Amino acid sequence: VNVSGVFLSCQAEARVMLPRRKGSIVNIASMSGSIINRGLTQAHYNSSKAAVIHMSKSLAMEWADRGLRVNVV
Repeated sequence: VNVSGVFLSCQAEARVMLPRRKGSIVNIASMSGSIINRGLTQAHYNSSKAAVIHMSKSLAMEWADRGLRVNVV
């Protein structure tokens, strides 16, 4: 859900925003996508949040020239 849900949401939002050539999508990640928390066994969670961060950056680059911003917090 962390990865596919965010991707499907971005697709749905982009269908509306891209024809208008403006809009902003804000995705929610976690610090766990960038750091490792010692003592916690959550590789699946960390990996999915890292994917959200990178996917958001990739979509931002792909859609920037079409007026759409994609950010991740």
